[in-house]
Amino acid sequence: MKRPDHVSKLAAQSSVLDAHEIAERKNFLEFTQADSDRLGSLHNQLEPVGYAFAESFYAHLLEFAPLRHLLPDEHSLDRLRRSQSEYFSRLTAGDYGDDYVLNRQLVGQVHHRIGLEPKWYIGAYRKYLSGLIPLVWERCEGDQQRFLETYDSLMKIVLFDMGLALDSYFQADMQALQELKDYADRVICTMPSGLLVLDAQLRLRTINLAARASLGLGETEPVIGCELNQLLANEALAMLADEVLDKAQSARSLVLGPLPELGDRILVLTLSATMIDEAPALIIQLQDDTDSIKAEQVLERFRAALDATADAIYLIDRASMRFVDMNESACSVLGYTHEELLGMGPHQIRPGFSREELIQQFDALLASPARAGHIETSHQRKDGSTFPVEIMLRGFTTGGHSMLVAVARDISARKRTEEALRESEERFRATFRQAAVGIAHLTPDGRWLRVNKKLCDILGYTQDELLGLHFQDVTHPEDLARNLDLQQQLLDGQIENYLLEKRFVQKGGSVAWVALTQSLVRTSAGDPKYFISVIEDISARKRTEASLLLAQRALESSGNGIIITGCQLSDNPIVYVNPAFERITGYSEAEVLGRNCRFLHGDDHDQPGLLVLRQSIEAYGEARVTLRNYRKDGKLFWNELFVAPVHDESGMITHFVGVQNDISDQKRAEENLLHMATHDALTGLPNRSLLQDRISQSISHAERMQREVAVLFLDFDRFKNINDSLGHAAGDALISSMARRLRSAVRMVDTVARVGGDEFVVVLTDIVRKSDITQVLSNLIEAIMQPVLVEGHDLSVTASIGISTYPHDGRDVSSLLKNADTAMYQAKEAGRNAFRFYAQEMNADAVDRLRLENDLRSAIKKGDELTLHYQPQVDTVTGCIVAAEALLRWHHPKHGLISPVDFIPMAEETGLIVQIGEWVLRHVCAQLRSWIEAGHPGIVIAVNLSPRQFHQPDIVEMIARALSDYDLPPHLLELEITESSLMRNPEEAAILLGELSEMGFRLSVDDFGTGYSSLGYLKRFPLDALKIDRSFVADIESDHDSASIAAAVIALAHSLGLKVVAEGVELDSQMEYLRSLKCDLAQGYLLGRPMSADDLVAFMEKRPCQLHPTSLLTAPDG
Repeated sequence: MKRPDHVSKLAAQSSVLDAHEIAERKNFLEFTQADSDRLGSLHNQLEPVGYAFAESFYAHLLEFAPLRHLLPDEHSLDRLRRSQSEYFSRLTAGDYGDDYVLNRQLVGQVHHRIGLEPKWYIGAYRKYLSGLIPLVWERCEGDQQRFLETYDSLMKIVLFDMGLALDSYFQADMQALQELKDYADRVICTMPSGLLVLDAQLRLRTINLAARASLGLGETEPVIGCELNQLLANEALAMLADEVLDKAQSARSLVLGPLPELGDRILVLTLSATMIDEAPALIIQLQDDTDSIKAEQVLERFRAALDATADAIYLIDRASMRFVDMNESACSVLGYTHEELLGMGPHQIRPGFSREELIQQFDALLASPARAGHIETSHQRKDGSTFPVEIMLRGFTTGGHSMLVAVARDISARKRTEEALRESEERFRATFRQAAVGIAHLTPDGRWLRVNKKLCDILGYTQDELLGLHFQDVTHPEDLARNLDLQQQLLDGQIENYLLEKRFVQKGGSVAWVALTQSLVRTSAGDPKYFISVIEDISARKRTEASLLLAQRALESSGNGIIITGCQLSDNPIVYVNPAFERITGYSEAEVLGRNCRFLHGDDHDQPGLLVLRQSIEAYGEARVTLRNYRKDGKLFWNELFVAPVHDESGMITHFVGVQNDISDQKRAEENLLHMATHDALTGLPNRSLLQDRISQSISHAERMQREVAVLFLDFDRFKNINDSLGHAAGDALISSMARRLRSAVRMVDTVARVGGDEFVVVLTDIVRKSDITQVLSNLIEAIMQPVLVEGHDLSVTASIGISTYPHDGRDVSSLLKNADTAMYQAKEAGRNAFRFYAQEMNADAVDRLRLENDLRSAIKKGDELTLHYQPQVDTVTGCIVAAEALLRWHHPKHGLISPVDFIPMAEETGLIVQIGEWVLRHVCAQLRSWIEAGHPGIVIAVNLSPRQFHQPDIVEMIARALSDYDLPPHLLELEITESSLMRNPEEAAILLGELSEMGFRLSVDDFGTGYSSLGYLKRFPLDALKIDRSFVADIESDHDSASIAAAVIALAHSLGLKVVAEGVELDSQMEYLRSLKCDLAQGYLLGRPMSADDLVAFMEKRPCQLHPTSLLTAPDG
């Protein structure tokens, strides 16, 4: 059957799918013969309802406005309904071969041609499928499996069908695009101007014939794919092409040429960026403008030359008397635009000339043989101002028209220069005549050519007299040679000018000092013409300089130090010092310039004179003060300083001058006199007068600080017997010796004064507690009791001492001295060699303390009252006794056992602790040696070193000597040092501990945690153990802080590799807690009370090592 022509045409345009493609699509949809059979069986059942589906669908389409214009009348609608019915009828016919595929593609092309978009196409399928669901379900008689299989087959063919239709849409679009491209190619090819299309890599994609011709390419020459720089190599073009592409710019133009490779062509290129096939592309339009551009360039060069000319150029039409052209300078100088001047005539810029007058001038010029002229006149600017011009006129004829060219030059600058020159000459003449300095012209041989009035006044000659002389005639003979030498250097060209201070001899014979500045004027040929001399009278300055020089020499010769400071500069810096200042202070001028004088005060700022001086300087007044100043070497000198302001000519204060007078010798003499008046001549101690002042000061201080003052009145017993028997010289020697002892026995803040023959008063200031008084009193008694060797006699002296205190026994000097004197006489009445407090209760305390001190001294000498007890130290893990601490006990013959708390602090204060410490160490060594010889196993004994003993210079030698005397190994001794003792001087302690450690002693810190150790030093000390103070152990279970401190100490010790000993352990629960903290050793009543050496041996033999119960380790009471 033959197809209609329009069908054949559409079929020809369709891309008929081959059998392979059709099969592949069906396979992808899993469309099988079973699907075809199901659809075929359904076909006849659906035939009656096909038209109804189509009718319902088109009724739905008419609801959309965009589709109504495609369905114009009922006839067309009916035809479309039938076509629709037939279309969907073939969907279930079961035959899906080539004809079916072609038919579907033709339907798609028709729909595309009439403008039916794919969305309406897809909507039809949806309506079709949704309408079939109830029919298919009915035909399947409720069989769900059959319904699903049938509906799945229907879905597969619908999707296959839709793919064919959409292929048709795509093919139709591609065909339309190809036809549009072909049309565009034909248009581009025939364009008269060149066109190139390049991709983003600047490779050629399209070129038309005009572009080929402009670039010298043949019509068939293969250039597609060439890069732009192969077609037209130009750096500017390449850069512009990249810029246009990068920034997506359009309409950027570039002129290239002349291009030698293209026969000097000039090409105008217009570049723009676009998108082709969704990729950036560059369009270049190319125009060959060689001829027009060259002509324009010639004209532009000529016009540029005219516009660049500084002179104004006008082209004038004689017939109309109008400007027909002018250059840029003409517009600029007149202030008009080019267009404004084109409407004007020359008479409008020449004030005072009418149009008719200018016509006559121009006609006369055009009629002259030269047809040229030159005039000076003036032009008027647009703003009305005028300026002088010089005009060159030339006439010519062109095209039958008479024209004139006028070149006008602005001669304002020349006119101003001429006027300035006239004014300069007048000013020079006036300057020459009226100058305040002498001015002269001299010939090269020295003759005066011209002189002014001032020079005549300086030299005392009239002008006529001076012009008849040479400069040599008026120059001082001693200055002439130097002057002539400098003039010769000017003549030889060695210098351009010179300045010379010289003397002229005036007409009357007097000498005038002048400052001569001279230069040489030469001719255009370089020959000397005349000298110009400027002469300034400096006679007054020379006299001032002489005066200043005299003043300077006077300052430098002065025996007093002179300082000048600048008060208008910040901090009043020193600007001058004389040699006497350098001698007095030891500072050189270079070391002090720019500094403030306060450095001379050092750190001694508390001086009344400084306040007076500061106030006077701030008020710009005079001041006379006496200051303590310090030389460069640090030595004190007394400076009597006078300061006064210095005024300048206007009266303004600019500087201060200070005059130093070293009065150190005077001050020393005054101090010696004062010392003699306030001190005892024999002993050098304060006398009664100074004593009263010292007591008064001490009372004032005590009142402010809430402290006390003690006054001790001391009288030597039976001193008269020594004086009578040995003589006054021996008595004086004894008094001097005792004065020195008393001074060394008190504190630095205390005062010792001699108030009579053998009477002394000691003032103790800043007293806080009673023990401060008794301590010093004890030192005084000990110092007095020492025998004194006087003239070969070994004398023992005693004294009676009376004590009063402020504020208890008096609140003024007189009361305190009287009451102390009264107390002293009470001591005398008590039998001499005694002391008494004015307050009875304090006297009793002091007596008790002193008695206890004397008893302790006696006990140390005897040795039988002091004993050692030992308290065991137990390993917390094994329960073994591994060491013991030696504890001192004092059994007083009257008072029984005295607690260490009562006598150890006193021993530390008085220094007896050193003797006690050595006694303890030697007795421990003796006991260890006894145990070793008795066959008992060695045990480590811990011995306490007191702070005072630890800092004795011979401590190491003393310990080594004791060890050597008893032949003991050092490891049996553990030396305990308190934490505070170590931290008193950590550096010295580290060295001392290092020596002891190297000797083999065990070292531990006692009472750790109660002081303020530095971890850094703790790491440096060569220690073996730390002892936790009993105050922390006592509350270790109930007090969180104590427990934390104990735990921290143990952790710290173990981190440093040290053992830890806890003292004061009295409860099982404390022991368990310490064991949980991994404390190494424990000491306390729970583990063993302090016991004698024999009891310790028995205790160790009866108590084997065991962990529990700890009470088995407890020693029996007693």
